[in-house]
Amino acid sequence: MPEQHLDSSNTYDSAATEVEYIGEETEGDLERKAELNAIADSMREALKGRRVLEVACGTGYWTKIAAEVATHVVALDISPKTLAVAQSRALPPESVEFCVHDAYELASVQGTYNAGLANFWLSHVPKARVQGFLEGFHRRLGEGSMVFMADNLYVPKSGGTLVVKRGNPDSFRLRRMPDGSMAEIIENYYDESSLLPLLQPYAEDLQVSMGNNFWWLRYRVKNIK
Repeated sequence: MPEQHLDSSNTYDSAATEVEYIGEETEGDLERKAELNAIADSMREALKGRRVLEVACGTGYWTKIAAEVATHVVALDISPKTLAVAQSRALPPESVEFCVHDAYELASVQGTYNAGLANFWLSHVPKARVQGFLEGFHRRLGEGSMVFMADNLYVPKSGGTLVVKRGNPDSFRLRRMPDGSMAEIIENYYDESSLLPLLQPYAEDLQVSMGNNFWWLRYRVKNIK
């Protein structure tokens, strides 16, 4: 799900449909549905009673779940169009704020937080920008904050046509959007072997779960030198 400063102008809105596509693919698929429920349950446990900064919230699918247990959620997305959909969920304004903001410019976000949420976003970050995003995200949260992330595993014949370009470190998915147009979306896949070295510099008590369709994880932010 969820989106920001990617390679093409339509990627913001296209990536925001991630959960909607997951929902369509999950219809009648008990395994995928069970994994999504497990993600939601683990997320509720990790974010309970915390002030949450959510990046790339998209249409607010995960924001709604976070709001069930968090004391406050500030949900960011670069796309006003997708934020309008999120705001239409009519979540309580005293505990949920939606803001147009770039996921790569988190230092300027107002407020204090002790949890970060980034579901179905890491796969849409170009490889060249992953380290910059992660550093900015963790510095904004600070030591001791809880982080929760989830995303897709690579499943052949699921999620649209996979596109790999010679000389480009990123992979892409070609998908048909609800309006009938085709969009090429950055979709970089991770597994446990690639997630661990990526996150260990920032993480304490890292817990990674691998399903057959999705991965999800949680950890506390360590002191970043």
